[in-house]
Amino acid sequence: MLARSPRGRRPPSFAVVVACAMLPACAAAAAPTSAQGEKALHAWEGGDSPAALEAWVQDRLRRADADVARVLGAKGARSVANTLRPYDDAVNELLLAVSQSSVIYGVGATRELRDKAQSLTQTANAAYIYTYALDKVIALDFFAQFDARNLLGDPAGMRYRRAVLAPGSTRPAAELARDFLGREPNLDAYRRWMLAEFDAEAKASSAAR
Repeated sequence: MLARSPRGRRPPSFAVVVACAMLPACAAAAAPTSAQGEKALHAWEGGDSPAALEAWVQDRLRRADADVARVLGAKGARSVANTLRPYDDAVNELLLAVSQSSVIYGVGATRELRDKAQSLTQTANAAYIYTYALDKVIALDFFAQFDARNLLGDPAGMRYRRAVLAPGSTRPAAELARDFLGREPNLDAYRRWMLAEFDAEAKASSAAR
């Protein structure tokens, strides 16, 4: 779910679709995708050694890479099946890797296992946060085109409808983003959001003293 902007409104959700078309991936190392089944759904099913845990987490990360490669390799019009489904699969794989290695970090039977789980939690979390951050960058870039005080009456709404909603999946999502923004997506809106977030936290911390 996309976090709320500093003004309390949610950026256009189509930005998530745009992010799908722009995620980097290492397709050459791709393993079978999450469609393989749930034979090793839980990390502890493969054993309780550090090596077994690392093998399980790395398998989840390879599956996530393969799912992203499916998004990037889709031919023709974008659809739920060739874009949103594999994107969701990739996110699910990353969440599994983060959550279950984190659990084992807390309850692992040996220090070696807990240390390995801590390291793997950081690795998997970094991959997930990157995915989320890229979504956020594009969503905020879209939302910055609107007047937050008059979303329905802002001319950007009609421009969004014509440039993004009307063509829909008949064109690549990255092209729709460029048409709506009039340029390539950039980090300007994300930087403003981050500065506003840090400023709000600093003021809240000062007021609490």
